[in-house]
Amino acid sequence: FGKTDFAEIYSALEPTEGRSWLLGEASRALPEAAVCRIGYMGDAEEPPGWATIRSLIDLQADAATHFDREQMGLFLEVRGLSPGRTYGSLSKGQKKWVRAGLILAGETDVLLMDEPAEGLDPSARQDLYDRLREHVSQRDAAAIAATHVISDIERIADDVALIDHGRLVVHAALEDLREQVRQVEWPAKEPVPLW
Repeated sequence: FGKTDFAEIYSALEPTEGRSWLLGEASRALPEAAVCRIGYMGDAEEPPGWATIRSLIDLQADAATHFDREQMGLFLEVRGLSPGRTYGSLSKGQKKWVRAGLILAGETDVLLMDEPAEGLDPSARQDLYDRLREHVSQRDAAAIAATHVISDIERIADDVALIDHGRLVVHAALEDLREQVRQVEWPAKEPVPLW
């Protein structure tokens, strides 16, 4: 997404209640300077299949205040991806890898990612989350990654929020949550109590 696309999409969403701020600004009226510091990777939005990886890099570099082409090149090289390939020729995991690379190379301060590792093999999943953690640490950035695979992020997350049908069930530091969770084994023939 370009700078104005993100702002237009976000402003079209009407909140049901409450207020929020992002980077010290009211999130309903983010100035361009704040929007440029946000990286977004949705689960459903994808570039057109005919676009080459190189053209996607050029678009992201134009939209981002700072874009590290060298970092993006190394990101592609790790998975043997050529910038000349079309987006439509990539596997699901390769598409996610390219999109994640575009966000991380954008050197943003806030990353919003929905299922960023979906479709990646176990090695690539670990590599992606390691790179995400490194980005956050180096830039003192914040990242929100939504996933159904808790084991993916449990070794890198600081805080965890569990949402059930749009309702926040738990929000806690990962270490606090680990101390509270217990595994209970129950005999198959006995009824399970309603705790």
